[in-house]
Amino acid sequence: MQMSGLMDLLKGGLETHRKYVKNPNPPKKKKPLVVSQLVEMELSHKMKPVYGCYHCHHVREAQQSLSIKMDTWKPDQYWIWPEPSRIGLVMDQKQQNLVTDVVADSAAEVAGVKRGDVLLTLSGKRMLSKYDIQWILESSPSSEMELAFKVSRAGELVSGKMKLEEAWKVGDPKEDDWRVSNIFTRHMQKYLPTPGLTGDKLEGNELMIHRLHAGEFAMKVTRLNYGTHLAGVRIGDIVISASGKSDFKSARDFFHWCEVERRAGRDLELGLIRKDKRMRMMVNLNYLNFPSVERSPEAVLGFTAQEVGWDSGLRVGNVKEGSSAESTGLKHGDGILLVDGQKITEYKALENHLNLKSPGDFLTLKIRRGGKVYDFAYMLADKDAEKSDLAVLSDRVKEKDQELTCLISMNLKDGKHIYSMHQKGMGLPTRLEFRGAGFKLLGEINEPAPRKMGEGDGVTWVLEGAVLFKQKIEVTDPAHFQLVIRAYAQICDETSCSELQSVIFSRGGDVGFTEFQGDFESLPEVKSFSF
Repeated sequence: MQMSGLMDLLKGGLETHRKYVKNPNPPKKKKPLVVSQLVEMELSHKMKPVYGCYHCHHVREAQQSLSIKMDTWKPDQYWIWPEPSRIGLVMDQKQQNLVTDVVADSAAEVAGVKRGDVLLTLSGKRMLSKYDIQWILESSPSSEMELAFKVSRAGELVSGKMKLEEAWKVGDPKEDDWRVSNIFTRHMQKYLPTPGLTGDKLEGNELMIHRLHAGEFAMKVTRLNYGTHLAGVRIGDIVISASGKSDFKSARDFFHWCEVERRAGRDLELGLIRKDKRMRMMVNLNYLNFPSVERSPEAVLGFTAQEVGWDSGLRVGNVKEGSSAESTGLKHGDGILLVDGQKITEYKALENHLNLKSPGDFLTLKIRRGGKVYDFAYMLADKDAEKSDLAVLSDRVKEKDQELTCLISMNLKDGKHIYSMHQKGMGLPTRLEFRGAGFKLLGEINEPAPRKMGEGDGVTWVLEGAVLFKQKIEVTDPAHFQLVIRAYAQICDETSCSELQSVIFSRGGDVGFTEFQGDFESLPEVKSFSF
């Protein structure tokens, strides 16, 4: 905005105020929202205002956070503060209510707006700047609607209505490249159709390494969404095509094509290179609004691998306390001869091998220690595994033949219930499945006495309040103890049901459990309760 335009805007604002004083029409009172409290409450540990200065985008991002927390977020909220051009208006920079151009075939052109018109009102509100227009567009729904307008044309007053189509706010994602990139704009962007990965375009010598020519598209995957990880894509894979298209100019061009040309819910065939081998893989193109996991699970060794040098390969460095590597018996200084049957002598090669595995996969190592060779195998953990409050052990694993009790608790709100595991009746029974190694189950799961609801064919057996399931186990191999539990329950009230689904695991080093991100079905089955 130019200074002369700002002066005109201020004069127009004073005129509007004088008219309002003569005929006030205050809006309904709302609970005041203190900007500093909102920003500090929602952006704590996420974004810090500089020198105590709250920017406009801080407020917007705090509102986004609150919306996400309250589960009121909708994908349409990505398209915020639409430019006037979205409805076909191009406004003058100096006199910002003056129409300098009208986009062909736009809502404005169809409604009869012409170049040189002065926009007086939109949706009944006085227009002094393009930001007034943006405020009206921001406040309007993205559904099919009409916008009333008045313009001054050669001294005459002209009225009309612009007809806006369904999803009129949706535009080209490139329009938003100017926006500040932060955790909440990234949250908004995940509602655009995307293959669930990010990466960097390869150039020069990097192309030659993978036997590709200059000008060919190649993007190395650096991060993964959990769903794409489950589809088989791995960090380090090279993307060379998508549904047969390979003429992307950049990584942004690739993602833009996914966002604009594709539709959520469709499968996308990716052409990949992995270890010089070409392959094709189907991934689901979707909105990435997963509730808890927005990246691929990252497996960790449980120890630091060190390059010895002089072509002597790798050795075990510091072993993490409480890790599977420690419980299986690995020690500092062990020489690594083979990893999953392969000779790996460089840390980078070991890292690449680890990228192809998931938490919950078993890793085998052939180790040299003191002139002798030993074989080890253990389950890889998740780098950022979150603690679970669903279950605990009565004690940590200490020795063979030790008897423990696994306590699985579900605390239900008043009016809510789940269905009995053992009593047959209406409703889907609660299920607890046990897999892993190093233990056996002793007897069946103990559950509280269920309450009977209904009679005859409509009888239902339900559990309410603080529900505690107990399963006794016996440790058979403390060094390789891995307990993985999958829980399923329908949580219902008189009108509706929701699902509880969780997979958790323990290595026995303490009594707690963490969330499990591996392949549950591939683990050894100990016993499964299912009705």
